[in-house]
Amino acid sequence: MLNGLWYSGGIAFVMLGPMGAVPAGSGIEGTIAASVKQLGKVIGLVWLGSQATKPVRLALAVLTAPAADRLIASTQRRLGLKKKNAVSLLVAVIFGSTAAFCLAVLAYGVARAAMVSTVASAGSPSSSAAFLIRRRMMEGQQ
Repeated sequence: MLNGLWYSGGIAFVMLGPMGAVPAGSGIEGTIAASVKQLGKVIGLVWLGSQATKPVRLALAVLTAPAADRLIASTQRRLGLKKKNAVSLLVAVIFGSTAAFCLAVLAYGVARAAMVSTVASAGSPSSSAAFLIRRRMMEGQQ
């Protein structure tokens, strides 16, 4: 559960922050390819962070184990499942929600990059909006 929260939160923080600017490629295919490449970099960065914080997360896992046991017991009671099935269901929900969140962040990155490339190409070179967008994109690539 903590890993799901770590990766979801980490990816959101990094993608919506400094590494979120995706340079527009050639058309929508190029934009999607650039977004997927950027997401790969972000996941790698979050993985490195997870390795550095492993002792802290282990301590949190130990501290939250009683709450996890109560959640499993509650799931068993409410749905009439065996413990193994309740744990499997909760793990599936956590992984599924993490995957859905990652796809949503990726879709947001693609949409944002497509919007920036459309606005940048629509404006004249001297328009202030196009200039600011191009400057921000260039700063993000350095």
